[in-house]
Amino acid sequence: MKARNNCRTRHAAHGFHRRLTMIVACAALLLGTAPLYANGQGAIETPVELMNPSERAHIERLLSEELQQVANRKTWFEGQTQPLHIVATFDLQTGRVLVDIGAHYGPVSDGAAMEDLQGELFEATRQLLENLAPFEGITLVFGGKDMYYFHPEQWRAPRPLPLRQTSVQSSGDVLSV
Repeated sequence: MKARNNCRTRHAAHGFHRRLTMIVACAALLLGTAPLYANGQGAIETPVELMNPSERAHIERLLSEELQQVANRKTWFEGQTQPLHIVATFDLQTGRVLVDIGAHYGPVSDGAAMEDLQGELFEATRQLLENLAPFEGITLVFGGKDMYYFHPEQWRAPRPLPLRQTSVQSSGDVLSV
């Protein structure tokens, strides 16, 4: 039964992906607002930052609906009584897709179930946007806040870049090593 459901899931995602690709391609060609790039496989990719705002909002709405369906196929958290409400948006500065599942789930954002959910959402996002719009990954947020807002004890500062060692020759020239 599980293999059958996986087949349905892939088929449904493929159909959605084809529809979404056609919608964006037609809109961009008709409106002439966003340059299109072929990715070498005959698919059309439009960088998100070059899409017009209404086109981007439309893709975000469709992506949100699809991710919500993926997330609500099963219960992820102990005591979860409500379906997840997901809002997906593009972060134009980082190139990532922000997936907001609501502040209610912030307290459980550091668990294994959340990692599993993030993996499922990433895979669905990758399949849906693969030939449509390039992205750098997904970031889960909870009411607009990252998991460190709810678990500040887990935050670690990024490692500083190693400093380049320099030495001075007898001639006074500085050499980078």
